[in-house]
Amino acid sequence: MAIESPLYEKIYLLLRDEILSGKIASGESLPPEPVLSQRYGVSRITTTRALQILSEQGLIVRIRGKGTFVRKLAFNKEETPGELAESSPKPIGYVVPNFRDTYGIELFSGIECAVSKRGGFLIVERTYGDPDREQEAIRRLLELGVKGLIVYPVNGKYYNPEILRLSLEKFPVVLVDRLLPRIPIPSFTTDNRMAAYLLTEHLLQCGHRNIAFLAHAIDGTATLEDRYAATPRRIAMQTYLSHRNSAPRSFQKQN
Repeated sequence: MAIESPLYEKIYLLLRDEILSGKIASGESLPPEPVLSQRYGVSRITTTRALQILSEQGLIVRIRGKGTFVRKLAFNKEETPGELAESSPKPIGYVVPNFRDTYGIELFSGIECAVSKRGGFLIVERTYGDPDREQEAIRRLLELGVKGLIVYPVNGKYYNPEILRLSLEKFPVVLVDRLLPRIPIPSFTTDNRMAAYLLTEHLLQCGHRNIAFLAHAIDGTATLEDRYAATPRRIAMQTYLSHRNSAPRSFQKQN
């Protein structure tokens, strides 16, 4: 069963799309919060939270006593590197399967903080693990004029053609938790083999012998292959591994 998005997130996405499409022009004022609340049939708290996210992403400016205004965006693809350094804010696209679990939220917060410190803001597109949505999300962000892309690719053995095209065109792109063998794209990830080795070694030291490996379908995904490969290759003891095409959303106390 799909999890319903929070109301504030829906309002945020509606307003964000209106701003980025130009329906609400750069420098134009947004309706007051009570008007927005009435328009969307939500509480004042919900509207405030949606506007807060827009403000954090640099899309709007809230001026006490005057109102809320759309900030001027710099989407000119012809700008030189020097001009890009001086222009503000700089939009950076972030393509991610989802960020509802603890890991995804913390990762998003870290990326958003780093981008913000450098005078930019994130435009987020979620793919929900769908390769077609991933391609469409990348195209949409490029059309909006983002200056760079951070992509958390979906699992699968086939490379996204949009990512390959970006690599060939030398467009600034960084991958999250993925390595594309033989493709020169920067990425940041964990040492998956060592992590899997240490986790399994700990279970063995605790006396466990029947060890299950739960993950999404491996399907040629390099990081998942590394995690699985660590156990049979590096631990000199027979273990019983069970594949299941499902994984917990997070390992928290309530789970």
